[in-house]
Amino acid sequence: MRYIALIAALFLALGCGTTTRNMSYIKKHPDMTDEKKDAIKYRRLEMGMEKEGVKHIMGKPRNTEAYMVIDDAFEEWRYGHWPFSVLIIKFKNDKVIEWRNHR
Repeated sequence: MRYIALIAALFLALGCGTTTRNMSYIKKHPDMTDEKKDAIKYRRLEMGMEKEGVKHIMGKPRNTEAYMVIDDAFEEWRYGHWPFSVLIIKFKNDKVIEWRNHR
């Protein structure tokens, strides 16, 4: 029983830290739309999200790759490791245009 209370307190403390961190980030960006604020608050990846917001909710990517297709520049960020699922987030003009899980 004592362990359950300890685990519950730990989850509460960790959850509050994330919420406080997210609210602090939102306060630093007062021009952010309500939709973007909700995405940051609930750690939800969304189309059009800037790199800074992605890094805030997802952390530093495992690796990045920049490339050109004709005259368009793209960048991909990867989270996770093969053979497990790898999340690939694709950016154009520093905004999310696509993401997918790769196995």
